[in-house]
Amino acid sequence: MLKKNLFISALMLLTLSMTLTSCFKNEEDDIFDKSAADRLEESVKTYSEILCAQGGKWAMEYVANEDEPGYVYVMDFKPDGSVTITGDNVWIAKLTKPASEDPAYASETSMWDILTDNGPVLSFNTYNTIFHLFANPEDVPNRKDDDPDETGYGHSGDYEFDIMKYQNDTLFLEGKKYELPILMYRIDASVSNEDYFAHIRDMINSTKSQRFPDLILSGSNGRNYIVNNINSLVVSFYPELGDAVTETVTANAIATGTGFRFINPLTLLDDGASEQLTIQHFALQEDGSFLCTDDGVSRISSQPLNVVFLNRDFKWRFDKTDLGGQFVTVYQNVVDGIKQQFKKNFSYYEFHYDTRSSSWVLYFNSANTIGNFMIATPQVNGNQVKFTFTGECDNNANVYRGRVPAMDDFVALLDGKTFDVQSTSALNPVRLKFTSTANSADYFYVDLK
Repeated sequence: MLKKNLFISALMLLTLSMTLTSCFKNEEDDIFDKSAADRLEESVKTYSEILCAQGGKWAMEYVANEDEPGYVYVMDFKPDGSVTITGDNVWIAKLTKPASEDPAYASETSMWDILTDNGPVLSFNTYNTIFHLFANPEDVPNRKDDDPDETGYGHSGDYEFDIMKYQNDTLFLEGKKYELPILMYRIDASVSNEDYFAHIRDMINSTKSQRFPDLILSGSNGRNYIVNNINSLVVSFYPELGDAVTETVTANAIATGTGFRFINPLTLLDDGASEQLTIQHFALQEDGSFLCTDDGVSRISSQPLNVVFLNRDFKWRFDKTDLGGQFVTVYQNVVDGIKQQFKKNFSYYEFHYDTRSSSWVLYFNSANTIGNFMIATPQVNGNQVKFTFTGECDNNANVYRGRVPAMDDFVALLDGKTFDVQSTSALNPVRLKFTSTANSADYFYVDLK
């Protein structure tokens, strides 16, 4: 009986062993049914199809090295192995004008291929003047930094890229020689290359202003930082309450179709902050500001509008063609009254700081006759401004208000009133809208002069 039980047990073990062996063999067959060469060849075919699909148009965010900004190229891939590469940068301009500091737009057609190495490799394997310039080992023309000799390495850029993965219409690449990460995004084939670069150029140019050179990064850590030179894509930051000389940090960026990103994440330190701030990707918003998509909170915009408005070097002129509510009627009464009483045309109203009287004023100009109604320093609270007139005015204002009652009516629309202030541009607030908090129908616009 014991021998029989032992025989049955041995038979069961043998059967189980054969079953498990069969299972493992089937799984192994599923995984390794193709050779490594076959799998690589299949990936070459797959990536070739991906590049040419949906019209074959891609934007490449190209990084030559970590010491200069990145550059955008638009690439139109064709199944015949040709690719038209379009760029708009200063190094294209320097190909023909070495002293140029302005970008140039150009396109050139060359060849591409997917090669096999340890994995699939995207190769631009015939020389393309506007793209291979970054891989050219010749001396870089006319650089600003003491003009070093880069003969032998040039920009140190790649022209062949290991394909790491494809996800959500994005190809993740890595330079084959210098191993810097490169991104490619599919864009709609109907998009004009000229329009695409014009959009990027306009977006970056919107950050450059002689009137508002300092932008503000409002960090998610509760701290503000002064931001400069976004338009150069070598961006500088320092804490708003810090020292611009000792605490400034810079980061190289690349413009994208939706905003800009830093080539590497940037960590901003501030001794007064409860936590450090790490930022990298910024998306352009409808109001013209740039929102950090890493935390969804940090934002780059102009200085607060109350600070902008109270700049003593600025003059803000009323736009008589864009008034609302009571301002329409009273302003017209001023125009009509001056015409009737003084036989003159009314020119404009303006807010500014008058250095002679050391006072903020509501200034008016009527055919070169000028006058001032004095205002106490406007009260500000966030993006709200409250005007309070002192009751004083100069001689010309006294004469005009004595004969044109509508001028006092206009002052009354402002005196003691609080207004919400908005700008038509979050980065260049040269035009402000004031809307009464008591009645949103009452509003006026002023333009920076």
